[in-house]
Amino acid sequence: VIHGGDINPHPVNNVDQWLQPQDVLLEKDAEQCLRAEDQLVWCTDSLMDCVHASQRLGLYSAELASKMYDTIGQLHDSVQKCEMVRTQRSPGPFVVHVRTLLFLWCYTFPFTLLGSVRPLTILPAQFSLSSAYLG
Repeated sequence: VIHGGDINPHPVNNVDQWLQPQDVLLEKDAEQCLRAEDQLVWCTDSLMDCVHASQRLGLYSAELASKMYDTIGQLHDSVQKCEMVRTQRSPGPFVVHVRTLLFLWCYTFPFTLLGSVRPLTILPAQFSLSSAYLG
């Protein structure tokens, strides 16, 4: 939400407010989570291990376990996409370079047509191509 130029993030996006692993996990699991190179991968692997162990004990049917695996995979994919959006660099420099090259191409194109088409057709052709490419 933007108020008077200030951006107030949603409370869920405030990392300082998030629960720590030791607040929601057993001590052993919390230590493993904190030591993990990628905590997201550790969490999804741990969830899948729990589903697998429960299925082997006969607590879940194969269909239910399959649905749980699918849901965990979708959760992992969604979090990875959010992380990609958060960390991906802007394509600004690429856009500037492509725009400059396209402008130069549109500027020099009429000179390549000299001698191959009638001079009166160069202007409509240049206008059509420039407006198509540059907007």
